[in-house]
Amino acid sequence: MNQREFQAGDAVVYAAEGVCTVEEIQQREFRGTSTSYYVLQPVFRNGTRLFVPTENEMLQKRLHPVLKKEQIDEMIARFPECEPHWIERENDRKEYDRQIMTAGDRERIAQMIKTLYLHRCACEEKGRRLHSCDERFFKDAERWLYDEFAYVLGIDRGDVVLMIEEKLKAGE
Repeated sequence: MNQREFQAGDAVVYAAEGVCTVEEIQQREFRGTSTSYYVLQPVFRNGTRLFVPTENEMLQKRLHPVLKKEQIDEMIARFPECEPHWIERENDRKEYDRQIMTAGDRERIAQMIKTLYLHRCACEEKGRRLHSCDERFFKDAERWLYDEFAYVLGIDRGDVVLMIEEKLKAGE
């Protein structure tokens, strides 16, 4: 039994795909077994349709309702208190970041963004660049979280960082 029931028209966040709309719930037959699927259309990526089995627990854990405006505002207000969590060993750090992205916990994704941003700044001060894997996680996390913010708040994706900065300045 799946943890959440979504309906056609619902906005959801699906793993690394980001914000999607549930187009429909469809029965499909595969190898003689009929299975129910959520048919997802990514909001910011046209031409792609995703089929997520409604009864697959592992995939259901990667499917979340979008945040509400109030939740986003509260989350942004907590950004300054968010402590960076840097892991020195690259393989351990990659696994930790992968788990965060898979779980879809927005607070931890925000923490990861802050951690990687601060580490990138420290690298730049030394004339170095952020490791390519860290850079990829940083970009993916920003896209994932900021796309959701843009969708829920009805703003352009490119305006999300400015909106966050303005809210943080206003809250000082």
